[in-house]
Amino acid sequence: MRREHKGRAYYLVEFPYDPNYEYFHAGFAARVYFWADTGIAFQVVFGNGWGFVEIDQPEKYKDQERIMEYERQPPKKQEE
Repeated sequence: MRREHKGRAYYLVEFPYDPNYEYFHAGFAARVYFWADTGIAFQVVFGNGWGFVEIDQPEKYKDQERIMEYERQPPKKQEE
């Protein structure tokens, strides 16, 4: 998080996944961060380690459409 936001409160919403169906090394499907004072989302992190930051500042992204490609990763086999 940037220095000018130090001490600013935020909420975190975590989206779980079914480990029997797919695998994310981060332990979640996605996390979305919202500013507590405005309710605006400012960051999205995906369970594959990728994400979007500063999404509350549209001037940072000049593209009209941002797409995060998804490819299902089967669960890792458990060693017995």
